[in-house]
Amino acid sequence: HMTRIFFHLGPGKCGSSAIQSHLRRVAAVPDAPLQAAVLTGPDIRALENGAADVTRKYTNLMAQAAAQDRPLIISHEALFKKHSALRGLVQAARGQGADVSALAYVRRQSDFLRSVHAQWLFREPARIAETADLLRGHGVDPALFTGAERHLMAISLGHLEVGRQGGGQAYFDWSQSMPDMAALLAPQGATLQVAALPSRDAKCPLIDDFMARIGVNSPFGGAQGAVVNAAFDPAMVEAVSNAIECGYAMPGRHEANRFLAAGDETLRAIDLPDGAFLAYLSDCIDTQFEARNQHLAETFGIDPTYFKPRRQCDTDALRDVIRDEAARRAKQPASERAARISARAEAVNAAWRRYQSDKAP
Repeated sequence: HMTRIFFHLGPGKCGSSAIQSHLRRVAAVPDAPLQAAVLTGPDIRALENGAADVTRKYTNLMAQAAAQDRPLIISHEALFKKHSALRGLVQAARGQGADVSALAYVRRQSDFLRSVHAQWLFREPARIAETADLLRGHGVDPALFTGAERHLMAISLGHLEVGRQGGGQAYFDWSQSMPDMAALLAPQGATLQVAALPSRDAKCPLIDDFMARIGVNSPFGGAQGAVVNAAFDPAMVEAVSNAIECGYAMPGRHEANRFLAAGDETLRAIDLPDGAFLAYLSDCIDTQFEARNQHLAETFGIDPTYFKPRRQCDTDALRDVIRDEAARRAKQPASERAARISARAEAVNAAWRRYQSDKAP
């Protein structure tokens, strides 16, 4: 019978790290029920450029899985955006006569967008400036709002490009990106499953859901201890953005995650606004996507209640709510606000310099 090859496509910020660490564990046990290949960045770039030697490396892996009669799972979140790399791998799999399918997880847009911002975008000077400019164009003073609030506000005001990934792809309108992906795979005889990322407290946790979808029993029973990307402290996230705007050099996209994860006591003591306005903007975005998500759910057999906004928002009132919130915050003296921003910026700059000098040989 045919060997089965599954492509786990991510996308990023949809549970990929947990799935990949589980795949590595399962593939390492004696008589493992599957083989796993978690691609590397350099390999994906090589595959994207059609490098024959790297394609051959994965073709050999596929042949090996077939010889051992074990399913092979190939995983990387960049496969969702590196279409040439994915196409090449799927062609190689089909060339082996394998049964090929792909799986992608989605999550509610507001959670996804907040996660992308809090992992990467808060430390990207060009993106911070771009969002601030867009908001000024709407007559909103960015200094009144946190980086996370600005990010969601710009998107809720219709600037979907603010939610794009570092590579420039904005694919969080799943009702468009998932059918596009299915259409890319179909001519090559590969089917796409789209699944909703289970919440942390779901009855069927992510790893169990994933293993059931690829049809393999986990040797570990219930998947306890799933790895989750460390979330940075919101105070740290905001401080780094403040420092960038104050002209300090801060760690870049993949740099010094350990420093960011450590957080800083001084920063935690500086007040951030309560989460009510951020929650409102999240609900607004989920309300705006509701009809599209409904369509996605029908197309791919996902429970439509998964995407239901936590509360319905009157999106026509959005501009008024933003204006009122800005007016409320502007009542506080500008000098107090500026002092808080510069205190954050200076504290995180001092912490970053300390961290660098401790690391220096």
